[in-house]
Amino acid sequence: MEIKDILISDEIRVKIERKHGVRFFEVEEATWNDDPSPWIRKSPKVPGRYVIYGQTFGGRYLKIAVRPLKAGRVELRTAVDMEDGERRDYRRHIKRGG
Repeated sequence: MEIKDILISDEIRVKIERKHGVRFFEVEEATWNDDPSPWIRKSPKVPGRYVIYGQTFGGRYLKIAVRPLKAGRVELRTAVDMEDGERRDYRRHIKRGG
C-alpha cells in the first residue's frame, strides 16, 4: 500500500497528543522515513484498517493505525509507541530487507 497523504481530524490530533504523547509530525516521519522503512500490514484486529510500524528520525518506534481512502490517502485513527514485542518484530522485518 502506497501512502501519499495522511488526513487527521482535530479530535484524533488532540487524542494522540494528550493520551499517547505522539505529535503528528512524528506520525509523518515514521510513515515516510526511508531508513529504516516502515512496515505496513493489514490490521489483525480491525477489518479494513492497516497498521504502520515505523521509526521517527529521533528513533522513536511508533505503531500507527490508518483507514485507507482513495488515491493513496489514509485517515489516521491512532498512533502509539510500539510494545517490546512489536519493536522486536519490526527490527527483524527490517533486517530481512523489509
